[in-house]
Amino acid sequence: MGSRCELRELQELQREAEALRLKTPEAEALAKVLASGAAPLLEVLQLDNTRIGDEGVLALARALHARVAPKLERFLLYDNGTIGDEGMAALADVARAGALPACEWISAGGNPGDHRVVEAAVEAAVK
Repeated sequence: MGSRCELRELQELQREAEALRLKTPEAEALAKVLASGAAPLLEVLQLDNTRIGDEGVLALARALHARVAPKLERFLLYDNGTIGDEGMAALADVARAGALPACEWISAGGNPGDHRVVEAAVEAAVK
C-alpha cells in the first residue's frame, strides 16, 4: 500500500538512455501500472530512445484511453526508431479521444511512422 502512495505522488517518469530498452513486456507492465490509477499526478512521461516499438505504444495507448493520466502534459517518445504508423495512429487516437486533457505535446519524431499525424491530433485536441 505504501508504494501505491508513492506512485500517486509521481509527477514525472523519465527513462532516457540509449543503453535502456523498453521492450513489450516492460511497456505492458508500465501500462498496467498506469491503468491501475496509481499515477494520477503524472505530468511527463519520457520514453525517448527506449526502442519501445508499436506493441509497447499500443499497450500504453490502451491504458491512457481510460483517462488514467489526466495531468499528463508531455508524452515524449522521440528517436526510438521503432514506432511505425500503427503506433502513431494509436497515439493520435488517444489525443483525439480527449483521453489526455492536459496534454500539450506528444513528441514522436525520429521514428519510421508519420509523427505529424500525432502532432495534428494533439494540436486539434488542445484548441
